[in-house]
Amino acid sequence: MQSNVNKKKFRVAQPAKVLLTFFSFVLTIFLLFVVWQLNHWIIFGISAPTLNTQNWLFLIGVVAGIAGWVCSSFVTMRNSIKQHTVSIYIQSRLSSPYAEISKRVNLKHFSIGCVPGPIPREVFANPENAEMMHDINMVLNYFEFIAVGLRHGDLDESMLKKIMRSMITNMCSKASLYIEFVRNKENGIGGEHSFEHLLWLNERWKTL
Repeated sequence: MQSNVNKKKFRVAQPAKVLLTFFSFVLTIFLLFVVWQLNHWIIFGISAPTLNTQNWLFLIGVVAGIAGWVCSSFVTMRNSIKQHTVSIYIQSRLSSPYAEISKRVNLKHFSIGCVPGPIPREVFANPENAEMMHDINMVLNYFEFIAVGLRHGDLDESMLKKIMRSMITNMCSKASLYIEFVRNKENGIGGEHSFEHLLWLNERWKTL
């Protein structure tokens, strides 16, 4: 089950890299222009223009302004991601339906006296346990949503890891046989892409 997910080598998207790449490009162009000026090169028949002090101050001011914009945008982006992360987590805590589902799952599978190990196939395949597996599936889908948000850089990983690491790793362990069953397309339920982001996150948080 895990090997198929690992082959994809998912990475966490970092929107800040776009800003840094843009600034690196601008800075590289500026430095090349400075070298062109100092060495008086002729490139494609074009000689370096003669710049006075006022021209240099203007160019340096433009680069400095771009650097300030990048720094400001980076801080704004980080604060926005953290605020969005807190909002998503609080909404799940305040959601009555999810709270009831989470409570039932915890009492059934993670409280004192519960049977250790993954949920056996004969249990989750039993129609009498359909409601219990519906709860498990709802929790797994919520964790999959969290994993997608982390992978695309929309949520703060360091914050959620401190809050949800044990919940996600324990749930993936408890429902490992069910997840494997769902991901097997021969069973006609899901397919190999089911819970792929959740499995990626589980492996990532187990090793980091």
